[in-house]
Amino acid sequence: RVSAIRGQLRIWWRLLAKHKWKLGSDVEIRRAEFALWGGMGKEAHASEVFLKVANVSKATVVPYKDYATKPNPKNPDKPFSTELAYVFFPAAHEANPNVVTHDVIKEGLTWDLHFRFANSLQQDAERVAQVVETLRWWGQFGGLGFRSRRGAGAVYASACKSYPEIATV
Repeated sequence: RVSAIRGQLRIWWRLLAKHKWKLGSDVEIRRAEFALWGGMGKEAHASEVFLKVANVSKATVVPYKDYATKPNPKNPDKPFSTELAYVFFPAAHEANPNVVTHDVIKEGLTWDLHFRFANSLQQDAERVAQVVETLRWWGQFGGLGFRSRRGAGAVYASACKSYPEIATV
């Protein structure tokens, strides 16, 4: 969903704004974030970055237990490896790891992410560069869904058209 991707991009933009671009205090960064990505409240503002997800392939959804059937040489009684259990532990029942509570999407899901900038943003090369760098960081280090920091939900950009064209990631 676009809202999930926008949320991830906001997180990465905030990290870069504070530690790389040094855009000021937390209050100043929040103000800049609302101006760029949109916000609610007294300073409600629509996002200047428009996102669209298209061409979503059919997801292969399987039970966690079926996905993680790699034999575990340390404990043959468990149907999944300890490495996968570490990554996907929220998918398994806390008290009994043989009880599965969630399904997972197997790798190979593809989709296109199109983005455009508002006319007001197109005139600001510095902020456009910030958005593009944010997209790169999210694509290289981020992900979607639970446990994305452990490799689950990782995204891979197979192609990206240069600005000012619509980019497809």
